[in-house]
Amino acid sequence: MNFPPMTTRSMKTFALATLGLTLSLTLLPASAVEVAGVSFRPSIAIDKASLMLNGAGVRQQSSAGLYSAGLYLERKAATPMEVVSYSGLKQLRLVMLRDISSKQLL
Repeated sequence: MNFPPMTTRSMKTFALATLGLTLSLTLLPASAVEVAGVSFRPSIAIDKASLMLNGAGVRQQSSAGLYSAGLYLERKAATPMEVVSYSGLKQLRLVMLRDISSKQLL
């Protein structure tokens, strides 16, 4: 799957989302994890590399779930700075739990 190059704004958004998600995560065992009804596999394959689920969480807004997120890395990271400074493959999977506009999300 090809993705367009990240702009400075999207890189900042990714870094902030990763930082926020990492701060709210617990290190997880190597089994599938369900967060707010969304199942995250323990590992995924991207470009012949295996990424491990580093953690998963849910963002709440007004006591209702906004989105579930799972952070995948090639190796486990324990701190937000490790995640942000990590130069290997990363994937942040967001699953929206309700319909909102992009303006509302920002």
